[in-house]
Amino acid sequence: MNDPRGKAIVFTGNCKGKTTSAIGMALAHLVLGNRVFIGQFMKGGRFTGETMLEKLFEKAKFSQFGKSTIYSGDIQKGAVKPGVDLFTATKFDKKYAEEGLARCAEAARGGRYSLVVLDEINVALKMKKVGAAAVVRLLREKHPSTTIVLTGRSLDKKIAAEADVIVNVGQVKHPAEKGIAGRLGIEY
Repeated sequence: MNDPRGKAIVFTGNCKGKTTSAIGMALAHLVLGNRVFIGQFMKGGRFTGETMLEKLFEKAKFSQFGKSTIYSGDIQKGAVKPGVDLFTATKFDKKYAEEGLARCAEAARGGRYSLVVLDEINVALKMKKVGAAAVVRLLREKHPSTTIVLTGRSLDKKIAAEADVIVNVGQVKHPAEKGIAGRLGIEY
């Protein structure tokens, strides 16, 4: 039986691959001619590979709602490898996250997008940049045919209770274990 209703899908776990899984789902929607909105929390600087979706697909909308880094240009050139230590928290992080969640909620309610991705929203929740009640409200008020994908470590229990699908992305082996930096287009 085919169910046309949109779902709430979570990719979580303490390893690489959560954003990649969500972007793969976004690509599947885009090649089928559907519209996709990707809101990326806790990341900024537009240096990740997924930022290119908007340039490649006219039906993709990509926005970042997180901190940037002064190294963005160097990361894009491959001169500096991205990492948490390149980012500094600012008093604006909460403001950016709240504004981002409002934009994602608008995209989810409107019916224009078949898929809305809230990348790293679980981390924003864990760091108290947004509240779980607001994310639950987004899930409950989304357009019936819109699928919502949430990613990030540290899944909140309230979000887990609302989700239709939860995937715990597990790692068996990864070059990072040997200190090998990630590669643009593979890990970011």
